[in-house]
Amino acid sequence: MFNPRPYQTKAITEARNSIIKGNKKILIALGTGGGKSPIIRMLFEMSLSKNHNAKLLYIVHRSILIKQMNKTLKGLNVDIMTLQKAGKNPTITYDLVLSDECHFGNGSKLFSNINYKYFVGLSATPITIDGYKLDGYDDVLDIAQLKDLVDWGFMPPLKVLSTGKIDTSKLKTQNGDFKNKDSYEMMSKSEIVKDLVDTYEKYAKGLKTIIYCVNIQHSEEVADAFSKAGYKCKAIHSKSDDKNTLEQFANNELEIVTNCDVLTTGLDLPDVYCLMLASPTKSWIKAIQIYGRIRLNPNDNDKEGLILDCSKTIENTLHPYQRISFDRVKTKTEKLCHCGGTLTTIEKEIIPIDSLSYTLRTIKQCNTCKNVIEDEQIKVINILQCKNCLQPIDRNISMQIKDKKIEFTYECGSCGELEMVREVILTENELKEIEYTERMQRGDWVTVREMLKDSCRRCQYNWKYSERLLEYLQQTNKTIEESIAAIKDIDSKGQKISRIIYGYFDNLKKVN
Repeated sequence: MFNPRPYQTKAITEARNSIIKGNKKILIALGTGGGKSPIIRMLFEMSLSKNHNAKLLYIVHRSILIKQMNKTLKGLNVDIMTLQKAGKNPTITYDLVLSDECHFGNGSKLFSNINYKYFVGLSATPITIDGYKLDGYDDVLDIAQLKDLVDWGFMPPLKVLSTGKIDTSKLKTQNGDFKNKDSYEMMSKSEIVKDLVDTYEKYAKGLKTIIYCVNIQHSEEVADAFSKAGYKCKAIHSKSDDKNTLEQFANNELEIVTNCDVLTTGLDLPDVYCLMLASPTKSWIKAIQIYGRIRLNPNDNDKEGLILDCSKTIENTLHPYQRISFDRVKTKTEKLCHCGGTLTTIEKEIIPIDSLSYTLRTIKQCNTCKNVIEDEQIKVINILQCKNCLQPIDRNISMQIKDKKIEFTYECGSCGELEMVREVILTENELKEIEYTERMQRGDWVTVREMLKDSCRRCQYNWKYSERLLEYLQQTNKTIEESIAAIKDIDSKGQKISRIIYGYFDNLKKVN
């Protein structure tokens, strides 16, 4: 007999109470790996216990998930079909409709053709692509998110490393995400593909790994690179000739599989210890679904899952442990309160998590209704190498908080080199992060360009404005050292970076 987990029982109870209150369309938010299938069966059983002749419907967007649900709902009189089939024409009126992965197709004509008395949607990502509230639901039940499942011991703890070796700021956006063509051109470069292999060998060698690629061609190219490096690796995609790859990976006959949008939703593969993110994305949905694919062997109680972000995914979306607000409504500006009033920051705090990550806690108050809003963002610093011996230094980084500044230093375990890695300055307006790299020590214009981009983001300017600023600095014969000092000074004072052009150096001369 199946014994539900406490939060699964909570989901059933809260769904029942929501229906009692008069809600007809309910959404259950449950993190990836939380076990939606038992909840679905229990909800159907509850409906049948009240009405043996109840008309029930289960829908999901992918046929491969139908096969899994046939086993879960065996013995129950439930219509099971894909959303595309169910919503092709108007349906009969069902007593209860359960929609798995309900964020797919939300608001589409397919859903409008499905008639029901009660509708329950389930998803780990009941949000839009950019993290906002889904329309059309009477009640949203936040049962458990990924961080909750980790804390309760139902999902393995995660270690997150970010390589930060690509620049996604120049990628064009289409339909809310990076254009596939631009992402492929960036990630398919031979040096980037080679870096994926090098990163795996440094941090994940021997771990069963899924690599998320941009498209079919990219997944084949990355699989080929890993195969040539001596690893048992194959690509999984819709046009693959080898239909046994998934089974081989599940049976541990393969060490690594690459894929593009195949191993993201619904599939639970055993003994997955590492995820490599090699496809830039701005989609919160895609990122969260991927984060939940870690599945450790139950006998490995002392191990943790590893996420290697090689595509700035966390920077462009959110951290795996970041909690989602399911009532976040899109407005013209994120700095406005729900009443339309402006927000003022009244408190900021840096909370260390470990040597590689920290939480930025911000409290803002509305100037109109005096509503207080608290927000927490998890930040991860990039993987770096010792410039002296080129060995990875992620495990030897130390964090020290001084007033409104946090410093990251490292002592290389191989050669003993001690050096500043990153400095984070907490200003009134924004968290300013400065990365100390070999480029900065060398003092080239690449560093100046990156610092100008950061400053433009702080001032909410288009990143292209940084090129104009850079051109001005070079045309007026400013040195690299002068330029870096000027940017630091302007940022530390919370001033607009446009001062570079409009009067900063003239005022500097008057002071001197």
